Amino acid sequence: MRQTAEQGEARGVALRLFPRNVLRGFLAVSICFLVRLSLRSFEKDDSHVFQLLLHKLGLATSSFDTSIYLMGGTEFDFFSLYFFNLIAPSRLFLFASVSLLLFLLLSTDQLLFLNRLCRLSPGLYAALSEESLSLKREPLLGQEEHRAKAEKARRKDAAPSTQHCAADTRVSSADDSKLRQRKPVGTNEREESPPPAVESSDSVGEKRRRAEARLRAQMEDQLVSAVFLMPDLFYLSVQAIFFVVLMLLIARLRVLALPLLCVLAAAVASPSLWRSVACTLAASLNLPILASISSRLTGGRRCRSRFFFLVHVLLFAGFSALPFYLKLPLEEMIVAEPSTENAANQSRLSLINWLKTNVPPDAAILGDMPSSSTLRAATQLRLVIHPQFEQAEMRKRVQFLYGASACPPEELYASMMQRVYETDYLLINNFRCAAAKQNKVTVFGVADLVEEKSFPCPRAVESFSRFCFKTQLSSASFDLLYRNGVYAVLKVKEPRGTRAEGKAATRSQSDRKEAEKQLKESLRVLDIQKKNEAYLSFDWKSKVSTLEALDPWIQRCITDDERCGRNMQEFAQELMDLYGLKVTSRLLQEKSVSLFPDHSDVLFGHGVFLDFDMGNSKDAATYYERGADKDPLSVAKTVQFLLFLDQAIGRSRAVEGVSRLLHLEDILEKKTNAELLDDATNLCKAALLLKQLVDTQVKQGASRDTPHAIQEQERVMQRIWDRSKELNIQNECVVEGWAYFENSRLTTARRIQHFFFGESRFLSRVIRAVSLFINTLLLS
Repeated sequence: MRQTAEQGEARGVALRLFPRNVLRGFLAVSICFLVRLSLRSFEKDDSHVFQLLLHKLGLATSSFDTSIYLMGGTEFDFFSLYFFNLIAPSRLFLFASVSLLLFLLLSTDQLLFLNRLCRLSPGLYAALSEESLSLKREPLLGQEEHRAKAEKARRKDAAPSTQHCAADTRVSSADDSKLRQRKPVGTNEREESPPPAVESSDSVGEKRRRAEARLRAQMEDQLVSAVFLMPDLFYLSVQAIFFVVLMLLIARLRVLALPLLCVLAAAVASPSLWRSVACTLAASLNLPILASISSRLTGGRRCRSRFFFLVHVLLFAGFSALPFYLKLPLEEMIVAEPSTENAANQSRLSLINWLKTNVPPDAAILGDMPSSSTLRAATQLRLVIHPQFEQAEMRKRVQFLYGASACPPEELYASMMQRVYETDYLLINNFRCAAAKQNKVTVFGVADLVEEKSFPCPRAVESFSRFCFKTQLSSASFDLLYRNGVYAVLKVKEPRGTRAEGKAATRSQSDRKEAEKQLKESLRVLDIQKKNEAYLSFDWKSKVSTLEALDPWIQRCITDDERCGRNMQEFAQELMDLYGLKVTSRLLQEKSVSLFPDHSDVLFGHGVFLDFDMGNSKDAATYYERGADKDPLSVAKTVQFLLFLDQAIGRSRAVEGVSRLLHLEDILEKKTNAELLDDATNLCKAALLLKQLVDTQVKQGASRDTPHAIQEQERVMQRIWDRSKELNIQNECVVEGWAYFENSRLTTARRIQHFFFGESRFLSRVIRAVSLFINTLLLS
């Protein structure tokens, strides 16, 4: 009978909460539906992300949108051990896992507790429910049968003790946070004990019932205070798990998971978390002493002592400092200097300067997303492709650009550039026109996946015959205006006056749509066989065997490019490295030297080519020397020339040129630290080389024959070394040569001293003395 009553009351509570839960759920679904309905016009903008996820799960085939991401290499591949090793030293995964495990255990314990509470005490469960906070708790089971006797006892008793006890059994309708963290109410036995009453047959039983009611009220209060409802943390934990799964599938999505993991990792120093853990353990193991201690140490309401407050602060300050103990930031100061991508490399700077000088400021450029990002930040030119791949229209433009890496019909491609995208300029990146054999996904494979059926290349076509390379050598529709080691700028050939009419005709969006529709129709009726034959029959070998095909560009380069000679050499180097065109590379190198015989950078660059690529040390020495003589203030040229003499020609030849290293002292006088910052490595190498040359001369007896010369070399050597470590003590060369010059180990304290105070001889001596003293104490 009692069990049936409990089940009936539990069903009553569930039925009472059911309408509210259904209403809230229906409201959430309705809001989600309205949001999706408002974004209906943008439904396809994020479809490529879903396609990429399906492709990673093996549920969809590869497409252009998925392949262009996978071509990025490790960023859109699975989360690899490489990324794990980069993040693991910070102990992020360790602390986040501990917090996540505790959150999930506490949430699971909470759900199980509430489930059992709903079955055993539905009234108390209703009081703990968020939906019924404003409702008073129903009378507990068993109180109805004693109601009549309780009323009779109240008439006899002087004080309304039972009413006071009943009030204690109700849960306050205070705000949400107060209910969740309410502590057990301390009951004053003196106030709650009933006054002396008339001894009767019912008084003994009534006292027992009142005592049981008080005990039950206290237990219910403890239950209420022990419940830590944490839906926000539970949601955060579940969200972190899903984001970690996405991170494992796509490494780039670690930008979503890592912030959540940082929040979870920081929770290891949260008093609320450890208070919840302590209370849960105390309830599970029935340890009231542990509950009392945990309440004090974790900031419970019973913590009134300053001593315990101090313990609380020290305890959680220690937890907060634990990650720094396991992963000190000083460790990053011990490794060699980090190598980062130079966003302002010479090829990009040269391209930007040329575009600012030779292209109208209102012109539009069709280029890939990375190049467009650079131009957007550095120029005022209009860009056809915005670096935002999520827009559906932008993805169509990206596909059109990648068609240049395939085999589109040249004339129609040029017409689409002018009439649809209103641009004459096509910017080609070398990496969009070369395919590494070891890569799983190459740019050529991605280009052949474009939706336009007339763009893909036939199977037998060579990479040098594709549009991006063919148009630089010979084209009836494009001219090569600019070229450096990385970028090429092509312009559509067109009779004078036609461009202005075309621009006026395609100014409006409707006109552009109509022009695109007409050109699409032309592509559909195109003779694919004839188009493919033009690419298959292209004789690229004869084109690259001479410089005749590149002569128009060379003539433009001489007139409008101030870095023409170096750009020719950089282009020649790319032809050698990316395509293996050794003959063409050599011809371009020789052409640059013949056109610019007095340019120090060109002469020195040709020496580098002869040294590393051709293996001609004899001729390389001549060009190295000529380039260094033309630019006597260049630290890099002087040091590289002496290193070449020492390693390729012989130590004796380097000793003969030691005067060049002594001349570096004059350069140190003329240049500031800011001007020498890029030469920190070269100065360090100069100091090491000069020390080796001095040691060689000393072994040969020069210290006896020319002691003043040796002393002068040692003085200059020390000054160069001091300047190099002053510029960058973290430089790899400085770190490796520290023991060679300083006769001591580069300590962490020395690095910190350099970081805060720079190079101070007094502080250096003090720190060295302290280090020796500490080492002596440790050894003794």
